[in-house]
Amino acid sequence: MRRYFNFQGSDKNFNSMVSTGSIEFIESKELSIAIQNYYGSTYELLRDFSYQDRNYFDDMVDYLGNNYLVKSSEFITVLNDAKNDSMKLKSLIYDSKSLLEMKNDRIIISKLYHKQWMSNFYKNILKSSLKKNENLVLLIKKELNN
Repeated sequence: MRRYFNFQGSDKNFNSMVSTGSIEFIESKELSIAIQNYYGSTYELLRDFSYQDRNYFDDMVDYLGNNYLVKSSEFITVLNDAKNDSMKLKSLIYDSKSLLEMKNDRIIISKLYHKQWMSNFYKNILKSSLKKNENLVLLIKKELNN
């Protein structure tokens, strides 16, 4: 299952600031550098991971669809504990034989290990980007109060 529907970030304001030269009006050099570093590297990494995640998902769906038959499909309720709400999703149900074959499918196992490795790496990038965002908020507030 996809965890989200693509990266929701936008760099339009940053690109506008660069193209119009308005980024030069930021008085704090620390803020200017932090913004440029964020959009020059962190933002690009987040966007790249989003594309990789979408490609992984599509590749796995293709692989499963080409190698295993779906027995049926039914709606399931997925709970979101953080928001105390839920949504209904359509799930695929494979027969027992297919599930046993999947369990020993070296390609699936390899894909899942790769995904696990990438997810751990991505989690660390997200933690780092949250810290950078918090720092940007502080620097922006400081700039606005000057």
